[in-house]
Amino acid sequence: FGARYQLFKQVYSHKTTKAIEYMLSDALNLVDPILKISEKCMTPQGLTKLTDSIFQFIELSEDPDPRFKQAQDILTRMKKRHLYKMAVEAMQQQGKALILPTAADVAKCSNGKVTETDIIVEQLTLNYCMKDKNPVDSVWFFNQWGSSEVYHIPRCEVSLLLPSQFCEMKFRVFVRNPDLLLAAREAVLQWIKTVPTIKPIIPSPSKPIQ
Repeated sequence: FGARYQLFKQVYSHKTTKAIEYMLSDALNLVDPILKISEKCMTPQGLTKLTDSIFQFIELSEDPDPRFKQAQDILTRMKKRHLYKMAVEAMQQQGKALILPTAADVAKCSNGKVTETDIIVEQLTLNYCMKDKNPVDSVWFFNQWGSSEVYHIPRCEVSLLLPSQFCEMKFRVFVRNPDLLLAAREAVLQWIKTVPTIKPIIPSPSKPIQ
């Protein structure tokens, strides 16, 4: 359970992984009205034909529709590592319902510096597969094969290093244009001040924003 949590936290939900995911999603959404990608997902036959080759098809397309050019620009940015940037990550206090801003909230707090289309708001919940409960508490153990006597292992006999909480809820705000990163960050932090149960996660020192 702990390994699964760490994989989701450090790999599957890593900010760079999610940034690339959103870029791919934006590229596909731009050409979806033309290529009917979402319609093909509705049948097994259509779904089996949707492979990674679709991105090469978009890149090489000479279709004059401007949506293809926009999708191509996104894919080019991705290859050059000009990725979407995470402006803020914030965590909800344990036991409280998650409150997250909308893109409109961020745009409003920015005083016109960013727009709704510049912002992506992501809700992220990580746990040990049983919401806020310890899954090991639901596991029965037995002493030997064939025994009908089962028991739970007390927490103190498992480890003294077990976490006290098994679920964390947070949100992230990504910005599509890296030039607007600071403006978006300031806007989100301004919004967070109005919600006392949310605390921003202070990032470790890094190189200056480029």
